[in-house]
Amino acid sequence: MRPVRASSLAWTALLLGFVLMPLMALVIDGLRLLYADARLQVATDAGCEAAVQVAFEDGVDAFKQTGVKRMKWSPRALQVGRAMFLRTLQGAPVLQGVSFAAHPVGERRIRCVSRGQVSLWFLPRTVALEGWADAEGTFRTR
Repeated sequence: MRPVRASSLAWTALLLGFVLMPLMALVIDGLRLLYADARLQVATDAGCEAAVQVAFEDGVDAFKQTGVKRMKWSPRALQVGRAMFLRTLQGAPVLQGVSFAAHPVGERRIRCVSRGQVSLWFLPRTVALEGWADAEGTFRTR
């Protein structure tokens, strides 16, 4: 019996088609998820830091008037935090349907939560991501 020379080409085609291509698709989707998660977390941190900074600046102004040291939570702090969050996410087309919320926790901390969705390329589904951040401010008077 004579060996068939083209059998290695057939095995290579099967390996590429049924093993390596699906594995590469999973790797690409996994990297998209990691990238989107990192971008969402960085944007959440930036928005939370901006919100706490504005809240403490407003608190310094209130301290000058009343003499009481505390963070002053205002809608302006949330607006500035949300604007910084969206500005940090510019240029990240991977994330869709993003939202940002910030709430004061105690007198010196703000907790921020963000959500976004990533549609995968090769798997027919959309994955929801969530980011959390806490920012703590220090009270300084000038």
